[in-house]
Amino acid sequence: MFVLSRDTEGRVREAITPDFHLPDLQLYIEVTAMKQRHVTRKNRKLRRLHELHPGVRCVALYSRDRERLIERLSEICTITRAA
Repeated sequence: MFVLSRDTEGRVREAITPDFHLPDLQLYIEVTAMKQRHVTRKNRKLRRLHELHPGVRCVALYSRDRERLIERLSEICTITRAA
C-alpha cells in the first residue's frame, strides 16, 4: 500500500494498493474497472503516486488492454497446441 495523503492526526486518508506486483520487472500494475468514473479516480491516484513516489513504477491496465491481452494469449495458445 502506498499512502497518498494523511489527515492532521497522521491517519491515512487516501492510499493506493496496486493489484499486481512483478518484482523481477520492478513494476506494479493497477487494473481499472470498466466504468469511467472508476478509471478517472484511479488515474488521479496513479498521478499522485508518481508525484509522491517517483521511483515506483506503476501502470494502469485498462479494459481495452485486458481484452487485447486475452486475444493475444488465445492466439498463442492456439498456435502452441497446433504445433
